[in-house]
Amino acid sequence: MNWIIENWVAILLVGGMLVFHLFGHGHGRRQSDDPVSRVANKKRRASHDQGSKDGRIG
Repeated sequence: MNWIIENWVAILLVGGMLVFHLFGHGHGRRQSDDPVSRVANKKRRASHDQGSKDGRIG
């Protein structure tokens, strides 16, 4: 128990890293049914596909 009291900062950091690793810190959330976000995602994918066809990265 004394070890936990002395090292609570390290335990907090390791626990936070574990939680972020397991739950992805917000990445990969479901798309909403919002038509604006659907259009934005479609444009983003189209520009990404166009860039890869041209040989550009990104």
